[in-house]
Amino acid sequence: MVLFIKKVASVLDYLLPTSCIICSIRQLDPICARCLHSLVSLCKTPRCVICATPSHHWVCKSCRTARWKFDASYCLAFNHSRLWPILMKIDRHGALRLLPGLMFAWEKIARPHFPPVDVLIPLPEAAQLTTQRGFSSTQEITRKLSVLCKTPMANQWVSLQKAYCPQQSNPIQNPFLIRADLNLSHLRIGVVVGHMESEYLLHHFAKTLKSKGALWVSNWVMVRIPRKEFN
Repeated sequence: MVLFIKKVASVLDYLLPTSCIICSIRQLDPICARCLHSLVSLCKTPRCVICATPSHHWVCKSCRTARWKFDASYCLAFNHSRLWPILMKIDRHGALRLLPGLMFAWEKIARPHFPPVDVLIPLPEAAQLTTQRGFSSTQEITRKLSVLCKTPMANQWVSLQKAYCPQQSNPIQNPFLIRADLNLSHLRIGVVVGHMESEYLLHHFAKTLKSKGALWVSNWVMVRIPRKEFN
């Protein structure tokens, strides 16, 4: 009986080499058609073009008063989506095997809504986080997007101050350092971030890039954690 089960499993591995990263049903694509359809329906939520938080208005109330330095934000999903646990497994548990599934969802659902840019830059993360994990999830996501979009990736232009700590940081202070010799004149830049909860860090990042001449800075967000209000 055990031998029969092993043979059946080997046949399934050959005929259906992958399983859906959401429901685990064996099939050819990283995400099955049913789960993909449920993700597409959630992506139809109206959102603010500046910060990507759910909003009935083109620009939400917060963005009309805040004047963020970034020009737009585009997100694949919100935190109530079934992609949120997948991103957490990648980010906190190093499940990089799930990245092809995340990119499959991005290409099928969000790619048409993400305008072309000249370069992609991963949002830098605190050095202690990268050291703990042994990798930067945002850099890994950016590498995948760079290949899909045929857009160059730059990850050595901007860095966080060594003393930066996410839990103790002052949202008003700019924690980023940029190369002094850098010239970003007329460049459209896509800032890749795994999940976006607060606008402040991305605001300072965009401000830093624009100080070197960047023309347009947009946030490429995998999962948006919005504010509670729907304005």
